[in-house]
Amino acid sequence: MTEKINLLIEGGKASGGPPLGPALGPTKADVKEVVKEINEKTKDFEGMELPVEVEVDTETGKFTIEVGAPTLSSIVKKELFLEKLSAEPGEKHVGDMTIDQVIKVSRSMKNKSLAKTDKGTVKEVLGSLISFGIEVDGEDPRKAIKKVEEGEYDAKISGEEKLEEVTKEEILKKEEELQKEIEKIEEAEAEEAAEKEAEKEDEEDEETEGEETEGEEATEKEEVEK
Repeated sequence: MTEKINLLIEGGKASGGPPLGPALGPTKADVKEVVKEINEKTKDFEGMELPVEVEVDTETGKFTIEVGAPTLSSIVKKELFLEKLSAEPGEKHVGDMTIDQVIKVSRSMKNKSLAKTDKGTVKEVLGSLISFGIEVDGEDPRKAIKKVEEGEYDAKISGEEKLEEVTKEEILKKEEELQKEIEKIEEAEAEEAAEKEAEKEDEEDEETEGEETEGEEATEKEEVEK
């Protein structure tokens, strides 16, 4: 009898701890050997998450390991030297890819894509970039999708036109600019929150003053009636 264990593991960094160790615990597989083989097979994908399937013979402990293609989010993070993607993609953009980078990434995802054409795969990647908080050539990825549909990038997608490389310095410079924009947004949000809090306190003070005034008027009225 065999058991299959499916995991997402960062390249070259599998360990005997969770989630791998506990999953292998009930089997007879040698955890150290499994970890060693996974790390050997994934060492070239440092910093990227990969789907890994470990199939174990529960009687003998023998195992086989299959490593899938990296996840798109991991590829994008590595391409842009990002530690994480945007938690608020509609408001805060953390990176900017050129269309050439997008096409390069789409080629690495070709075997996983559900699209029937290379243009379709590029559009899939662009669609994901929207939810990652990544711009494309300084614009919303939706605009790039439209350009793909209009055939503007056909020569690059087909390979007729060579893709241009982007230096790490250029990528980091753009991300520094985007980070400054995020800081401005956060400052504006903090100011707005402070203003709302101040308005709330003013309203509460007015209510308190109103109640006190009503109480004083009622007391005066009672004294007059007496």
